[in-house]
Amino acid sequence: MSVRLYPEDPRRVGPYELYGRLGDGRMGALFHGRSADGRQVALRTVRPEFSADPLFPERLARETSALRRIDGPLLAPLLDVRLDVDPFCLVSAYLPGPSLAEALGRHGPWPEETVRSLGVSLAQGLVNLHDRGLAHRDLTPKNVVLTGDGPHLVDFGLAGVFDAGSQSAFGVPMGTLPFLPPELLSGKGGPGAAGDVFALGALLVHAAGGSPFGADRSSAVLRRVLHEDPALAPLSRPLRAVIGACLAKEPADRPNLRELHTALASAGRLTQRRLPEKVAELVLSRAPGPRPDPSDGPERLAAFRHRYEQVVAAGHPDEAPRAMVELGALEARAGNLDTATGWLERAAATGHPHHAPLARERLRHLPGGRHRHP
Repeated sequence: MSVRLYPEDPRRVGPYELYGRLGDGRMGALFHGRSADGRQVALRTVRPEFSADPLFPERLARETSALRRIDGPLLAPLLDVRLDVDPFCLVSAYLPGPSLAEALGRHGPWPEETVRSLGVSLAQGLVNLHDRGLAHRDLTPKNVVLTGDGPHLVDFGLAGVFDAGSQSAFGVPMGTLPFLPPELLSGKGGPGAAGDVFALGALLVHAAGGSPFGADRSSAVLRRVLHEDPALAPLSRPLRAVIGACLAKEPADRPNLRELHTALASAGRLTQRRLPEKVAELVLSRAPGPRPDPSDGPERLAAFRHRYEQVVAAGHPDEAPRAMVELGALEARAGNLDTATGWLERAAATGHPHHAPLARERLRHLPGGRHRHP
C-alpha cells in the first residue's frame, strides 16, 4: 500500500511524477508515480552504492533488456529503464492491489484450498518466465500483488541486476531469507528454475500461516535452510508432501513447475472469488471500477456508494481521494447536496495533486451555492 512521500523523497525522476511510496528494499525505494501520458507506474530508484559502481550501468542495461520483452497475464512488465537521470530508475506497470504480504499481515493465514489456488496461479506465472530462460530470483509475499483477476509477479529477475557485490553480513546473496534456496546460500549452485520452486514452496507455507525455516534474517534461519527439515505444521498431510518436495535441499529433488501445477491443480486458478472474504474486500477496495451512470436505479447507486466507501476506508493515498470525488458527484446527482459537499471538501483537504483541484472545481459548481471553497 502506498504511503505519503517522505520529506527527503524526490517528487519527480526524469519524466515521472511521484506521489506515493510503496516500499523499500536492498535495491532501492519503490514509488507510486505517473508517466507524462498519465499512466500509473511503479518506479524503483537505484541506491547510490549500486550506481556508483562504474560497471553497473552496463550490467543494468544488459540484464534488463530481456526483462523488457517479458509480458503475460500474471506478470507486471518492466516498462522503462532510465540511466540518464539521477537516481537511476526502473519503471514497471503499476498494479492497483495489495501485496500478499499486506493481505496476510492484515487478515492472517489463508485456508488450505486458497493456498492451493495461489500455488496454481504462481506456478503458471513462473512457467511464463522460465520458458523465456529467466528466473524470478526473489519470490516473496511482498513481490506478489493481488488483483481481481489473480495474483501477479513483480520485480522478477531484478535480483540478478543487483547481486554483484551485494552480499550481506552473513554472505547471503541478493534475495530474501528464508525464501533463498540452499544452493545459493552455500555457493554450490546458481539461481534458476529450481530456486524459484524452493521459494514458491516457502511462500505457500507462509500463506498457510507457517514459517518453514523461521521468519527473520538471522544466522539461525540460514542454518535451518541449509541443514534442517522445514516446519510444515499448518498443512494437511497431502499438501505437506507436495510442498515439502519443493523445499528439498538438492535442486534435482524438487518437482518442476508443471509437476507442481498438476499436483495443486484441483483447486483451480486463484481469482477474487476464491480469496478469503476479507482479502477479497481489500482487493476490491483498491481496484479501479466502473463509474455510475445518471440513469442507474437506487439499488445500483447504493452498490456504487458502498464500493467507493470501501475504497475510502482502505486509505490508499491516490484511490481514496478519487473515491471521495466520485462520492461527491454521486450524492450531488442524487440530490444529497450537503453529503456531496462533505465528500468533496474531504477530497480537497487531501492535497492530492490531481483529485484535490478537481474536488475544489466541483465544489464551485454545486447547485444552490453550497460550496465553501472560493
